[in-house]
Order: sequence, then structure tokens, then C-alpha cells
Amino acid sequence: MPSPLRIKTASQRRVGGNAANTGTFNLSAHPSTYTPHTPHSDHLTPAMLRGPGFHDHGTVHHVMSTHRTTSMSTNAEPVYEHGHETFGDLIANPFKQLQAHRDRIKKFEEAKERYAKKKASGNKDSKSLEAGDNEKEPEVTLENLYIIHFRRLTGDHGFTLTPEQRQKIEIELRLTPNERQAFMNVMNSDTLVDFFDRTGRESAMKIHTDEENAKYDKEKQEEEAKAAKDPIYHADGRTLNDSGPVDITAPHSVILELNSNMFIEVKKVTAQQLEEEEEEDEITRRPFFAPPDVDLSDDIGEEKSASWLELFYDLFYIASLSEFTHSHHIVNFVTLGQYAGWFVILWWSWTASSLYTTRFDTNDVMHHLYKLIEMCAVVGMAGASSHYLDAPKGFIIGYMVLKAILVIEYGVVFIMSVISGSKSRGALACYVAANFVAIILWGVSFKLMPEDELHDPNRAKRLALWYLSIVIEIGVNVGLKDSKRVSLAASHIAERFGLLTLIVLGENLMGFVKMVAEAGLSHQVVIANMLAVIIIFGFFFMYFDDFSKEVLAETDLNQIWMYLHFPLHLCQVAFGIALTDTLLLYEKDYRPVEASTNATSHSTSTSHSVASSALVGLTHAIARAVSAHGNITTTDAHSSTNTTTDIAQGTNATSTNSTVDVGSQENLSIEGDPAASFIVKVFVYKTFLIGGGLIMTLNTFIKLLHTELNNHFSLLICGSRIVNAVILWAMVALPFADLSGIVLICIMAGSVVIQGMIDLLD
Repeated sequence: MPSPLRIKTASQRRVGGNAANTGTFNLSAHPSTYTPHTPHSDHLTPAMLRGPGFHDHGTVHHVMSTHRTTSMSTNAEPVYEHGHETFGDLIANPFKQLQAHRDRIKKFEEAKERYAKKKASGNKDSKSLEAGDNEKEPEVTLENLYIIHFRRLTGDHGFTLTPEQRQKIEIELRLTPNERQAFMNVMNSDTLVDFFDRTGRESAMKIHTDEENAKYDKEKQEEEAKAAKDPIYHADGRTLNDSGPVDITAPHSVILELNSNMFIEVKKVTAQQLEEEEEEDEITRRPFFAPPDVDLSDDIGEEKSASWLELFYDLFYIASLSEFTHSHHIVNFVTLGQYAGWFVILWWSWTASSLYTTRFDTNDVMHHLYKLIEMCAVVGMAGASSHYLDAPKGFIIGYMVLKAILVIEYGVVFIMSVISGSKSRGALACYVAANFVAIILWGVSFKLMPEDELHDPNRAKRLALWYLSIVIEIGVNVGLKDSKRVSLAASHIAERFGLLTLIVLGENLMGFVKMVAEAGLSHQVVIANMLAVIIIFGFFFMYFDDFSKEVLAETDLNQIWMYLHFPLHLCQVAFGIALTDTLLLYEKDYRPVEASTNATSHSTSTSHSVASSALVGLTHAIARAVSAHGNITTTDAHSSTNTTTDIAQGTNATSTNSTVDVGSQENLSIEGDPAASFIVKVFVYKTFLIGGGLIMTLNTFIKLLHTELNNHFSLLICGSRIVNAVILWAMVALPFADLSGIVLICIMAGSVVIQGMIDLLD
């Protein structure tokens, strides 16, 4: 857990900017304790910041910068270098930055004068020049960072210090005589914080959890055991109870125990180390092409995170998912199959791209250009998604472009592996071949276009070629799961799947906002939508409460974990569509009179429009499904033409049997087969219940992958989810004739709330 410490202002970031925050020491006063080129001074590592018996409870993120005016070697000619101030610093503190600039010039002039004197004295050898026999050693400035730790929130906040302990704290805090007098009144956490504030010391607080304390106790015992074997194990720092002198000039971390519940951590960092850290983080120009890492074995377990480009790229899949989902209502098995068939392709195209990016992304200009082309291809696929079965030309071209980019990207890594002689070239060749075969198969399907709008004998052949290419790619990935040189454990694919899950869940919420806005003051409709939000939040909590990147470290499990997300995401989008349609059916049944009135009125306010656009889409979907059982006649309010929808052929034929009046609000009233309409309603309700149970079940399988056999609470949670899912599935047998959708929404909301309470046990 990261520490909450932050350096707030530019003035507080400057080393030496506050006398109370820094300590300045003359090296000649400590000749036996300081060596200019020790490991402490070369590079500051986390181990050097940890004192003996100290557990690094979290990274202290501090933002600091320093000004360097001369090189560290005194025998080199001084070179003036600008500070690291930003435009923001100049705007916020222009006079302070001007003074800092003048100070740098003054120090530079003094350094040049000293150098000129040394150069003029020809009787001094190189050693005396470097050491500066009659010159004072450069001062070492330490930046003090103060963190007040609480082992638990409730506990002792007061403390009583012995004279020896108080003296040691005063030495570590570098207190002046007046500050020592004020420190005599510090007896609890409140007065301690007030003391830090009054003396100008930047401080922060951290409250530890029971798990952190248990881990700390374990590590403390291990460190004490190491210290008993190694007499110099304490060299990096000292605690309050250590004997002997403390080297106050070396970077270290000091732990000052106040009582059994509180301790102060004083982190001391040299200005030189702060400068080196800043130089390491210095922003450099983005390379046009950077060689990719051809062997990921040494990256396994390394923490990585998604780049801004990856997050931006995901937005295009959000747009594609949103466009198809809002235009596609699942009202029978035919529409469910159409959605699932499309979702397989979309999900794999995103996954295949992410599998490459999370492992071999070099963040160079070429990679950005590749992503730009992929984004254009995704937009093309999204535009053709609504007709991906009967007019698939644009859909096929977009997918082939995605595969072509992957061939190029994997091909570049493969060439680099051949040049370097890496053994990863075999696995990379398989990736290139799999994506190239996919291009060929989709290219062949491009020749199998529908003959016309009525006849499409090649649809089954096209789909077979598409899904065969996906099966081949998945087979290659599964077959290479044990190869550490291209291992998923060296990627951040877990984070990307978590982000995709957020996208899918967020897509379910998009329709709710519009329905609430159009519901106006109808509290029944608003409450129904709030319950829907609770349901989606429950599924969000269920997934991310179990989220673990540790699964990817196991090569036998990471593939299972990854591919379990396909049925999970499919069930989530299907459930989201069913939830939205259930809300629409409830609103339609709740206010049928208003809906009829709105259909014929051009002056009705927006507050009386019951999710009109979404309801129109659902009504059209129901109309197409009902037409499979009987005739539906519609009358256009403007042209008064009668039509019948034939779902089997996808065409419209003239009929004279029933009427739908389409007004300015675009609402429809169905006068078709009541039995067929009831079948559609039952299908939506059953999809809602079955989908919710499947989501719980799949989340259970994902949780079990990283659940220990002796973790009884986790096993209890998994068992309760299965029981919850079985109950939801059993409700499919309920009679839905007079059952309102709000009843099912309340049942589902109660189910996820109860499950969430059980999940908190772990």
C-alpha cells in the first residue's frame, strides 16, 4: 500500500529549501564514517532505505528536484547547468525561481574561482588537486522525510519516552534548542503532528492493516535472525534501540519507536541521490523504432501497467460494442446466436492484439502508427457489424487489416530473434504463421459473398472459415503456454482483461442513464433503474474482489484464466441486454396508456417519453419475432403503407391485417399474435435469470484458480455462488404470464446483495 506522503509545493521540493527539513554536514567532521563512492552514494536502492527491523509497508512517492551547478569531481572544470524547474514553477513562484537562478550563478562563479586557484598552483599533484588539501570537502545535504506509522487505528496514541530515547529522537530530528524545549510537551500523536507543522517539517501518517502487521512481524523475525548471524547486517540504518554511533551522513531510514502502536520513520536521502533518480526519470524523445524484447524470460514477474495508447485503443472497442449492442435485442435463440457469433470475433480480435501489445510493446513511433491503422480497422468493423452476416464485405476487410498488422509486428520480433540467435524464434514463427493463415482464410471467405439479399448459400462456409482461423490462433497460444520466452507471465494481460471487463459492465449501464432521464418524475421507473445499477455493481464487486494477477505466474493456469473471460464477457453482455429489455418491458407494461398517448401527440414533453428510442428497437425486435408466428401489420403515419416483416428472409411484404401508428415519438403498438409476444417476453426473462446465474458460476471458476484448498472462507463463498446460481436457474420454471419485470429485478438485486455480503467474509 503506497504511503500517502506527498511533497506539496515547488518550494518544498527544493533540496535545502527549508532548514528544518534538511541537515547539512561537513565531510571533514566525519572522516571515518563517509566514503564518497560507496554503494550508498552511487545509487539509492529500496534496501538502503530500509533500516534494520523495518518493513517497507509501501513506497513513499515523493516528488523532488535539485539544481546541479558543478560536476562531482573537484578536479574537473565546472560546467554550469540549469535547474529542473518547470514552467509551472515559474508561473507559481517567479521571484523564487529568479533567486534560485542567481544562487546557481553565484555557486558556479565560486566553483570557477576555486578551480582557477587549484589550476594556478602547479606544485600540487593530481591527488592533492582531487582531494583539495586546503579546501573544505563539499557539503552533503540530506532530505528528511517524516512518516508517523500506526500499527492499528484504535490503540495507544500517547507515549512516554525515557531521557535516552528522547535524546536520540532529538538527534535524529536535528532539533534546535528552542525546538527541543517545544518537543518536551509532545506526549501524543496530536501534539506530535502539531510539532511537525509548527517546525516546518513535512509529515504524513500511515495506518497499517492486520495483514501488514502480521507480515511485518514475520519479516522482523527473519531480519533479526539474519542480524544474529551477520554482525554488519545493520549497516544500512539504525533503530531507536540500537547501540553505537549513527552515520548521519549516509542515506538511511531510521525507525523511532514511540510506543507499542506508534513509530516515526525518518527517511534520509542525499541530494545527489535525488538528482540521480530525477535524471533516470528524465523524459527523452520517443524513438522512431525501438528493438523489441525477443526473450521475455527475465521479465516474468515484473510489474507492468497499461499505457495510455492501450487505454485509448480500448475506446474503439467500446464504440463497436455499443453500436452493435444498442441495435441488437436478444428476443429468441436466433438473435442470441447472431450476437454470440459476432461477439466471438470482436472478443478475439481485441485479445489477439492485446496478447502482442502487453508483451512486445516498445512504445515507439512505429507502434503508434500500427495502432492507428488498427483503430481505423476497428471502426470499419464496427460500421459493418450490424450486417456482418448478410453484407460482410467491410467486416472482413477490417478483420484482415488487424491480422496483417499482427503479422508485421510479430514478424519484426521474429526477425530480431533470428538476428540475435534467440531460441524464442520458433514460438514467434508460430505466431506469424497463425496470423498469416487467418488472413488467407478470411480472404477466401471474401470470395463467398451473398448472391443477393434473398439468397446466401455461402453463409455457413464463411462462418466456418472465420471460426476455423480463430481456433488455429487459440491452438497456437495454448500450445506455447509453457514457453517462458513468450510467457504471458511477462505481460500485463491481466490488467487489460480487467479493463475489458470494466468496458463490458460499463456498456450495461449506458442505457440506464437515458431511461432515467426520459422517465421524468416517475419514481417507479427511476427505482427500477437504480436496482439495475445495484445489480451491475454487484457483479463488478464479485469480479474485482477476486481479481488476482498471481494466476498469470502459473503457466498451466494463465491460459485457463484468460479464456474463461470469453464466456464471462459474453454472459455479461447478454445479461446486460436482457436487463435493459426487462426494464423496457416493465416500463411498457407500467404506463401503456402514456405510451399510446405519446404515439399520437407531437407536443408531449420529454418527461413523458418512456425510453422511446430504446423501446422502438425492442418493439421492432419483438415484431420480427412475432412475425415468425403470425402477421403484424404496420401503418406508417406519413405514408399509410401496410407491411409485414418476414424474419426468415429479412424482407418486407405488404399485408392488411394489423396496424402500428408511428408518430413523432416513434412508439409502436403491436396488434400481432399475443402468444408469440408472450414467448418473446418469456425468453427475455429466462435470459435474464440464466445469464445472472452463469455470471456467478464463471466468477466462481475464476476465483477457484487462485484459491487454496485450506481456505475455508473462499470455499464457502464459491459454494454460495453456485447455490445462488442454481436458485436463479430454478426460477426459470416460474409462470411468467402475470409476472412483472420489476419482480425479477428485485430478486436479482437481492441475490447479488446477499452474495456480496458473503463475499466480504474472505
